[in-house]
Amino acid sequence: MITENNQTEIRNYLLAKKLPLDILIEVQDHFQNQISCLMSEKNLSFENAFLQTQVLWTHELQMVRKSWFSFRKVPALVKKIQTESNRNLLRKTSIYAAISTLIMLVGAILLQREIFTPAIAAAYLVMNVTVFFAVLFLIVSNIGRRKTRASQYIYQNFFFKFVFFYIVLIFKEYRAAATKIKPYLA
Repeated sequence: MITENNQTEIRNYLLAKKLPLDILIEVQDHFQNQISCLMSEKNLSFENAFLQTQVLWTHELQMVRKSWFSFRKVPALVKKIQTESNRNLLRKTSIYAAISTLIMLVGAILLQREIFTPAIAAAYLVMNVTVFFAVLFLIVSNIGRRKTRASQYIYQNFFFKFVFFYIVLIFKEYRAAATKIKPYLA
């Protein structure tokens, strides 16, 4: 039976491994179950069962670099979960991009130029407004975060230049599209 002091010892060990809170709760539950099984099946004391569990979890709790460009180290388990999440996001994004490209190609082939040009301008407007708000959300969500030196350098030197260039490009494209569409709207 695992006591309250034992649970605190497990929690402190996992906190020292710098696990995020949501993952820590789940891993703590697995730790407690595994320790309980070892204590009941092999008649081990809590300390010995805890040491064996630590050895079994060494690979998952080993500190690794979060990414190639990050100096921050996280447990391998956290990196694995985040990598899988990023893969799923990339997969969904690729599907949406392929569908929107296919719709644009089909529209370009099937629709007349007089109808297709305003439709493309409207689609560009929707896409660019979406990207603008996504970038704005990223800016706001990263305000309070602690940054590495590399991310600070990129943020200070390139990010605002990119946003400014992107906004100028959007206005330039809409101005050109407006002059092309104007004769059709009259």
